[in-house]
Amino acid sequence: MSTSRVAMRVRKLVLARMLGPMAAMIGLLLEEAIIVRRLLIIGFALTLVTSLVGTAIAGPDKTGQAIAFARIDGSTGAVTGVGGKGTTSASGVRNVAGDYIVTFTGHFPKNASTSTLIINTTAELGFFGVSGGIVESASTTQVVVRVYTWTSNVLSQTDNNCFVSVFAGR
Repeated sequence: MSTSRVAMRVRKLVLARMLGPMAAMIGLLLEEAIIVRRLLIIGFALTLVTSLVGTAIAGPDKTGQAIAFARIDGSTGAVTGVGGKGTTSASGVRNVAGDYIVTFTGHFPKNASTSTLIINTTAELGFFGVSGGIVESASTTQVVVRVYTWTSNVLSQTDNNCFVSVFAGR
């Protein structure tokens, strides 16, 4: 048994004799707190490793940059901000409330397809706003994504400003 564990047990026994059963219980709680702290550190390390590995797997681009991203105006579907590695332009259309089609044009990876591109969407609405998306078609010159926005507290599609990013996978 390590010296620190022996010292901890001795402290517990001294506390138990001096203060009674309540002190022993406090000693056990302290030991559990140390274990929880160690588990939290391990959990953080695993999360960090998973994030780093996930970024490495996300695509051939070593920097992890999005190949396309845009801000969509929820009331019109128009693209109000655009960028991305290889993206030259983007346009958007509002189909119905909470349903948008965004078309990116530019020079995209040679393996660009609906199964290799990874999409990320975020709703701008402050309360209960949710968004989701799908890559509808992809080629080396054009990527088309569909984005849906809705309100989670009533589960209805709602016009909402949103952001969409596209990453190249393998």
